[in-house]
Amino acid sequence: MIQELVNKIAAAEQQADEMIAAALEEAKAMNFHAETEAAKILADAKARVKSDRKKVAESAEKLAEQRYDEIVKIGESEADSLIANINIKEEGTAVAEAYLKLYER
Repeated sequence: MIQELVNKIAAAEQQADEMIAAALEEAKAMNFHAETEAAKILADAKARVKSDRKKVAESAEKLAEQRYDEIVKIGESEADSLIANINIKEEGTAVAEAYLKLYER
């Protein structure tokens, strides 16, 4: 009877050791899976940020080019207006007189 009790205790200890070992292996596998998933999530996030940054830069560049074109058109319009309204003979005379006054002694 005592031997039977000792055998049951030894079997229970063996079963407990096996359960602990199985739980430890399962925990290691879960940890590895979690680390792998975390690495994938991080890589995906980095790729998404890089893609978003590229899209934002492209959008900003396109907007800047549009604004540049608008400013150039305004400048061209103002230049055309000045050219149309200028009296070259009068302005040339005024510039020549100012230049002469500047260097007269």
